Amino acid sequence: MAMNRLLLFLAALLLGTAPAAADILVENVNGYTLREDGRLHRFQAMWIGDDGKVRQVFEAGDRRPSRTAFRIDGRGRTLLPGLIDAHGH
Repeated sequence: MAMNRLLLFLAALLLGTAPAAADILVENVNGYTLREDGRLHRFQAMWIGDDGKVRQVFEAGDRRPSRTAFRIDGRGRTLLPGLIDAHGH
C-alpha cells in the first residue's frame, strides 16, 4: 500500500501535475532513460529538484548530493522518468 502511494506521488511529481515542494533523491533504483543521442542510459539514483524536474541521474559510485529534503529508497524497482503514455481509445 505504501509503495503504491509512493509510485503515485512520483508519477504526479514527474508529470508536473503536483507542485514539488523540495528536492528529492530517489535511490536504489534500476533506472533507464535515453541520452540526447538516443542511446540507452542506466542509472541507480535520480535527483529531482524543487521545480519538479530531474536535475541529475547517478550511476554506482557517483557522489550524491549530501543535502536533500527527502530521500526515497526505490527498493531496486525499475524507474523510467519521463515515460508518458497518452495512448487512448
